[in-house]
Amino acid sequence: MNIFTPSNIKELFEIRAKHSNAVLLAGGTDLLAQWHNNKSHPQKVISLSGIKNLSFVKEEKNYVEIGALTTHSVIAADRTIKKLLPVLSYAASTIGAPAIRNMGTIGGNIANASPAADLPPALLIYDASLILASQSGNRELKLSEFFRGYKLTALSDNEFIYSVRIPLPPADIYSEFFKIGTRRAQSIAKVSFAGLIKKDKKGIETIRLAAGSVAPVPIRLYETERFLQGRILTRSVISSACDIMLKYLKPISDVRSTEEYRKFALKNLLTRFLNKA
Repeated sequence: MNIFTPSNIKELFEIRAKHSNAVLLAGGTDLLAQWHNNKSHPQKVISLSGIKNLSFVKEEKNYVEIGALTTHSVIAADRTIKKLLPVLSYAASTIGAPAIRNMGTIGGNIANASPAADLPPALLIYDASLILASQSGNRELKLSEFFRGYKLTALSDNEFIYSVRIPLPPADIYSEFFKIGTRRAQSIAKVSFAGLIKKDKKGIETIRLAAGSVAPVPIRLYETERFLQGRILTRSVISSACDIMLKYLKPISDVRSTEEYRKFALKNLLTRFLNKA
């Protein structure tokens, strides 16, 4: 295996121009485990760990931007993220063990395109976008448009995730992140759920809902959102919202859980969130 270690983005582009089939490696917490389990290894790997300016958190006037190599530990502890994006901070704190959080990155968690990834549901309710970089320039793409299928993304061959850009959420919102695993810590999610809601006297003004491990990709629950928009949360409305949500789920049965349990669990999480809102 040939491993390349660029120290800046210019070097990265130069290496990729010569080795277009090389695999990008961030923290390696997902990819190394996959390679070990599959017992197959890529011939060329580009490690991004030396590109220090891909790790940052900065607050602008209307958004927070997080560099792709920012680790889960940093995201969980950063004061700006804790204050403005508490669901993202908490979701990062639930990932694996401290060693995993110290190595794993937000860019890798997204690019791996796992339906069970912990950060995408939190990022989806914040309406996050990705800044995708290539030699020809950068483009911005909504995270909701990035996942194209199981382990499939909208990344072109010459692109990489430069950063995640998150609009500042509305004031006076209620938000939560729930994760159900085999145990309380260091587990892959059987089901995850994130929600953001703002209400006024007339009903729900803003609502965003997202889930993981219940479809081939992390998803926004758009149909459920549309039903709840403008309504007052009564027991009947919550029950109908759950019924609508279940129509659009496509969970699988695998070694971690069953389709039936995932639907049951997500229904309970949505009910819990709406009752607390």
